[in-house]
Amino acid sequence: MVLGPALVVALVGAGTLWNIRDVTDRENWIRHTDRVKLVAADLLAQLSISRTAINKFLISGDTADISQYRAVADSATSDLALLRTLTSDNPHQHPRLDELDRVARERFADIDSTIEIRKTRGEAAAAATSLAPGRALMDTARGVGAALTAEEDLLLTRRTPALNRRRSITATVLVLGTAIALLLGVLVNTYLLRAAALAATQNEQLRKQARELEAQNDQLQDQASEMESQADQMQRQAAELEAANTAKSDFLTSMSHELRTPLNAISGYADLLDAGIRGPLLPPQLEDIQRIRRASAHLLALINDVLNVARLEAGHVEVASKPVLVEPLLIEAAAMLEPQARAKGIIFERVRCAADYTVAGDRDRILQILLNLLSNAVKFTAQGGRVTLVCEDSPRHDDGRISIAVRDTGRGIPADQMARVFEPFVQVGRRLSGTDEGAGLGLTISRDLARAMHGDLVAESRESVGSCFTLVLPSAGGAGIPGPSRGAGSPLGVAPPQDGAAGAAGQEGVRVAYADTDSR
Repeated sequence: MVLGPALVVALVGAGTLWNIRDVTDRENWIRHTDRVKLVAADLLAQLSISRTAINKFLISGDTADISQYRAVADSATSDLALLRTLTSDNPHQHPRLDELDRVARERFADIDSTIEIRKTRGEAAAAATSLAPGRALMDTARGVGAALTAEEDLLLTRRTPALNRRRSITATVLVLGTAIALLLGVLVNTYLLRAAALAATQNEQLRKQARELEAQNDQLQDQASEMESQADQMQRQAAELEAANTAKSDFLTSMSHELRTPLNAISGYADLLDAGIRGPLLPPQLEDIQRIRRASAHLLALINDVLNVARLEAGHVEVASKPVLVEPLLIEAAAMLEPQARAKGIIFERVRCAADYTVAGDRDRILQILLNLLSNAVKFTAQGGRVTLVCEDSPRHDDGRISIAVRDTGRGIPADQMARVFEPFVQVGRRLSGTDEGAGLGLTISRDLARAMHGDLVAESRESVGSCFTLVLPSAGGAGIPGPSRGAGSPLGVAPPQDGAAGAAGQEGVRVAYADTDSR
């Protein structure tokens, strides 16, 4: 009986909460419908004024006047993309959006043609172009827009009455539940008064039990003392483990230095032989010298990786925290990796970064990370694939951090191996590629360096689609101009290729470094 009011309150609260959530959901759908109608109206308005936006250019011929038309076209494209997102759950609207997309493309193509006529043949020729196709397209767009709006109005007429009914149910449940809870409260109060007398007789028994509990508490204190002793022992073991880790790191550091000395000597003697100090060499001997160099360089790289890991674990790696301009850094990294990509027949893109984007960190360490990411992207991307280097304001953070992403269209990383991609001595995907180079420390070192600069290195990948490794670093006070947008249609944000002048005009800042004709 005591639980009666609480149970009623709980049931009323649960029912009210469920109804409120349902009301909120229905209200959101109504706002969603209104937003679809608003965006559709804005899209039609942008299509309608698109021709008017270039009238000044048609008269003056100043290409700077085309910017208004470009802004209108971009706004219409954004509205169309937003409409597709908002109506993704309504298959009836998809054909209408496809038709609006076709009309928009033909509309802008007609205007672009008029602009080209004005540029090449003058004002008179542009003025002589017929406006009839544009009017016909706008009539079609208005018709499709009216059908789209009518569909949303129909949804609105269905949703509004249901919302009102749900509100009435919520109010009824709340009122009835409150009344029942009050009635039960009165009954429970009477019951409690009667039970108070019985409780008084039980107090003596409770005091007796309290004395027993006190004795048990003394026993628990003794057990707590024993646990503290065990905790001290565990702390000593942790200290011993830390000392062992430090000794291991010191040993790796010492051994790495000791191994580099004879390796440098091997490389030096190979250089002397190649220079003909001991006399001219035969072609097979020159090939052997090259193999010695490659093996020595490979082993030295492995030792350097082990040395870097040991230094990072021992806390002996120092990183600077200075303002670093991002764009020159990307230019340098791209220039160093372009020859490798060209030799493999890979399309390389570098999206131009805003000139004032500046991060706080160590320039050499950032370049080391980027070169490792780009080298991996080239290594695991097949001929004819694409590698993209881009920077942008990080969409995952609100504190102004900047992201530098390396994307590729390689084989990708299996989902069950993503959790191990940053583990030391793990070579995810290398056995499949037929290359066993490296010790699997590059990504481990790169992420540790990024975190040492108060940033991070994160990975996204889809098998048979590609991978994206993103270096996130704190901003050093750049203007915060929004970075280039991710390409549409790709789950990893890799922008689709564009051909010719149209591609260059439509994707400002993208530089396709090279692509062998035979490998496309």
